[in-house]
Amino acid sequence: MYSYSMQASLISDKFFTGTPYNHLSVKYALQGLSIPSSSAYEQVRQAAVKLEPLEVTIRRCAAQTRLLAYDDTRHRIIDFEPVLREVRNGKGTRLRTVIYCSCLIGHDPGREYVVFDIGPDHVGEVADDILSMRDPALPTVKTMYDALSAKKPAVGLTIESLCNVHGRRGLWEAKTNFPEQVNEVLNWYNMIWINDGITKKKKMSDDDQKPECYVGI
Repeated sequence: MYSYSMQASLISDKFFTGTPYNHLSVKYALQGLSIPSSSAYEQVRQAAVKLEPLEVTIRRCAAQTRLLAYDDTRHRIIDFEPVLREVRNGKGTRLRTVIYCSCLIGHDPGREYVVFDIGPDHVGEVADDILSMRDPALPTVKTMYDALSAKKPAVGLTIESLCNVHGRRGLWEAKTNFPEQVNEVLNWYNMIWINDGITKKKKMSDDDQKPECYVGI
């Protein structure tokens, strides 16, 4: 009854727009289509089973890249059953009462691997799962996230590159109390965006970026 193209449309409508299945059912009804929310879910589930090997491959490829950047967003689901999870530092367990929507992007010159994960595991734990698949013979991977300690990888050695946007925002919030000091640091931060623009305009690779190429260095 449902073609592959219909399954693809259901997946796009559900995950690219973040629309609940019951809302999709109403939308389709307005278009003259009778697709109950339970049927939409079942079709997406069937497609997900077939695509699982591809997802595993994408995660494994992301694990081999030079840079893994990631973040998550918490969502509270009214009828979500809390899940008990072990704390990564080994200090007991903690009850998870929210769902995390996580996005991880593995960067290599000329290519990116994007991983989405929705569930009770926060993005730091998802990153641990991905990095556990990394070839130990590769150079140390760089990770980029905000400064939240829960997002720090617990698997292997990494080079941390914390988010400059979050860092600058914290300084801006302190500007009222320390205007002169904050303005000086913000001027330093301005060099980051200037130099980032230079590298993009010149289409410079990671290996091409040397200190002498930058402004203010």
